[in-house]
Amino acid sequence: MKDITNILRRSKITPYERVKVLIENTIHYEETGKNLLPDADLIAITENWIPKHSAEINQYNKYIRIAKLRTTMNLDAKMFYLQSENRLLRIHGLIDYVKENKLASKDLIRLGLDSTEENRTENLNYLLDNTYLSYSKILQQKTFLSLPKEVQDDLLLLDEYIKHDSQYLDDHILLYELYKDSDVLSEKQKDILFEKIYQRIKTVGTNGELTFVRYGFFSEFTTEAVVCHCADYLDIKYNKEDEGYWNNIVRDIKKCAKDKKVSVKSLVREIIFDWLDKGLFKEEYTLLFKSESYETWSKSTKRKHKELFFIWLEHLEKTRKQLNELFDSGDLIKNGNNITGSSLYYSKLDEDFVSDYKEQINYILPITGIFRFIQNDIMPIKCYKTLQGFRELSKKISDIFDINVNKKFEEYENDYYNQVISINMKFARFIDGLYNKIYINKKLQYEIEMNPDAFYFDVHQKSSPFSIINDYNKLIKDDC
Repeated sequence: MKDITNILRRSKITPYERVKVLIENTIHYEETGKNLLPDADLIAITENWIPKHSAEINQYNKYIRIAKLRTTMNLDAKMFYLQSENRLLRIHGLIDYVKENKLASKDLIRLGLDSTEENRTENLNYLLDNTYLSYSKILQQKTFLSLPKEVQDDLLLLDEYIKHDSQYLDDHILLYELYKDSDVLSEKQKDILFEKIYQRIKTVGTNGELTFVRYGFFSEFTTEAVVCHCADYLDIKYNKEDEGYWNNIVRDIKKCAKDKKVSVKSLVREIIFDWLDKGLFKEEYTLLFKSESYETWSKSTKRKHKELFFIWLEHLEKTRKQLNELFDSGDLIKNGNNITGSSLYYSKLDEDFVSDYKEQINYILPITGIFRFIQNDIMPIKCYKTLQGFRELSKKISDIFDINVNKKFEEYENDYYNQVISINMKFARFIDGLYNKIYINKKLQYEIEMNPDAFYFDVHQKSSPFSIINDYNKLIKDDC
């Protein structure tokens, strides 16, 4: 308002300034329903203005075209936003309807989804490309299920997650490979062990800086025990009863590394090497494959711990051999640690994990049809990029007139962004609920794995806007 007053006070107002005043007035009217200037002033700077020469006329026409572009752009952006948002809001209802009525893939046809064989094939292929089974988890579970019930019960006493999580026994297998021939490790062996331990204790904090994991494990000891040992080695004082003790201990270890002019990793490596040399797995912790103990945290096992370890190792190798035969024969395809979805779905093998995968695919197919419909027909990423494009164009006009005309365009972009996030959350909750129902009702052993972005609309991914943005961009460039 101050700028407008200053402009109107001058007797000589340039064509650029006249248009700038008109834009300020228009924005105020759009927001409040009232003109910023009295009618007399508006008439004075428009109808009553007599240009002195053609240059003024050309300049006025140039800027008034840009001003009109802003007005039509605002209307187009508003209409585009309302239509795009409305389509997303209707999808919320569609997802709820499918969820509440427990619709199968064939039911989507009457909803106008999966209406052609081509659609159904594309949706199935999309799901197969984005789902798989974890080889390491299958190896773990099939090995566990191949054991006698008595051995299974004993192993669950050692680690309650052992049926599905291989970490505990994998740690002990690594220790077995390193220590089976000698109680003294070579430098290379110590490095292998250190890297595994360090991998468990390090993480990145919310501030993006290196920190340590407090509640983790490696074989029999906690990551907290490792970090506290580092503190003891460095003569760092701490009290576990203090509320901020963990943050303080991490801070002090990092400070010691800085004072010694070495990396935190190098400092921890020095400490772990010293600990190993002084008998970490001899004096403080007994290696599982050497343990004569029956004791666990809850109750005693029926077999010695070392006996359980070698039973597990034997069955693990048998299972590994069986699975490798399936891959070698071409019955299944393994890509890294993933058994591909297509090879599982089209497999004729009579394997429990194959049938479990196929059954889960049939449950997930309906939501895949909805996701693909949104992806291909509603195109939320393209819509978002278009609203983002409107906002970026408004910034160009703001720069031309030194006026903030972005406000409404930013609102449209931000509101639509939140709608897309809401849809993502809806899909996540639906799939989580679906998983729970599958495993509670069907009691399946092998859980399907899914690419994290399979049912996620990432507004930050590269995508082009609709052509309207390029059209407006060209018009603004032509007048600039």
